[in-house]
Amino acid sequence: MMLLKRPCPPGWREAVAGYAHSGAPGGTKVTFWQDCDRAPGPWTAVRYAELPPGTAETGHAEGREQVWLVISGGGRAELDDEQHQLQDGDVLTCPVGTACGIRVPETAARPMALLTVEAFPGSPQRRSGPRRVPLAGRISWCAGYRGGGCEQATQVAVAPIDRYLTGRWHRLSLIELEPGGILGDRNAYGGSAGYRRPFNASEIIFTISGAAEITAGDVTAENKDSPDRRLCAGVPPDAAVLVRNLSQEQPLLLASIEMGVPA
Repeated sequence: MMLLKRPCPPGWREAVAGYAHSGAPGGTKVTFWQDCDRAPGPWTAVRYAELPPGTAETGHAEGREQVWLVISGGGRAELDDEQHQLQDGDVLTCPVGTACGIRVPETAARPMALLTVEAFPGSPQRRSGPRRVPLAGRISWCAGYRGGGCEQATQVAVAPIDRYLTGRWHRLSLIELEPGGILGDRNAYGGSAGYRRPFNASEIIFTISGAAEITAGDVTAENKDSPDRRLCAGVPPDAAVLVRNLSQEQPLLLASIEMGVPA
């Protein structure tokens, strides 16, 4: 009997994993993780940056749609002349052509840590103007989330970014795992196997805080010895994913950005 392998959709790639770690001194903008050319899916850029106090950045979303997630710190964003005060957990959606500006005040106690994801639009016509979605205050308990088990305390907040952008965006989620918690199915023997991505969707997983082990397809990465080294994993369609909180004392906070791939 011959086994048939399901054809891979356009944009499919192997899973990848990288590290974003602080510790590089100086600079007005320090980027620690950028692997957009290998991230599986229709992403055009995935960046993590730390903006020191007194930093001002300006730009224009030319030919791309952008989603920003404030990992930590605060500041102010100006998007198409709209002012937005920023804090931890804020999500900003920027349609094509958005005039973008961000400022971290000189009086800020710490840098602003920012995750930026870019992708091609699905239409030259905007679905809406720029939007700010504050997620930190919306996180709530979800039983059995991604196979984590109905007794596990998993906290989730979701920004439906597909409402505001025209590309293949699905959603951005904040996920908090209790100490020792997992994302993935538990079996009868107490072990666990990963949850599986749909065949038409890819995912970026980023650790905001905590010690994690992420297995995506054939790639495994962890930061137990250096929790300030944030993990970033790119997950292709149809891949199994398993995330463990390696701490028995502290919660693990993750960001998940999901995007469809062409059929």
